[in-house]
Amino acid sequence: MSAVSMPLDRHDVMALLAQLAEEEEMRVTVKGSAQGALLAGAGAFFGGLLMGPVGLLIGSTAGGGAGYALSAGQFRSAGEVIRQLPPDRQCQLERRVNHLVSRLNAQDVLTAVTMLAIGGGAEIRSLIIAQVVNFLTNEMAMEVSGVPGQTW
Repeated sequence: MSAVSMPLDRHDVMALLAQLAEEEEMRVTVKGSAQGALLAGAGAFFGGLLMGPVGLLIGSTAGGGAGYALSAGQFRSAGEVIRQLPPDRQCQLERRVNHLVSRLNAQDVLTAVTMLAIGGGAEIRSLIIAQVVNFLTNEMAMEVSGVPGQTW
């Protein structure tokens, strides 16, 4: 069969992607959270310089607290992030998924949609999740955790 170009409604695509992300328990954070680690290290360094070993303890605790304050609330469900993307970013993500789906033949599309709806379709599911992770990481400057097969 030849490849089929079935336009998918953007809202349906976003709902499907958000559902997949939630089922996989994917979470995201802004890459800027590395600032928290930097603050903890800087606090320990300057505390140690000023007050010796006790300063290391006090400085790292203060720096860690500041890092926590900066990163609090930055960890969110990937599904929530997908639902709240601005329209231009939704279009970008939709284009990527549609491109992926357009490479499948008509039977593959029908099978994939059916399998995703009932929780199966591991291969197409992993391809779509990889596309979402790639988008969130490269286009939105976020770190994604909870991705199946991810080892760290």
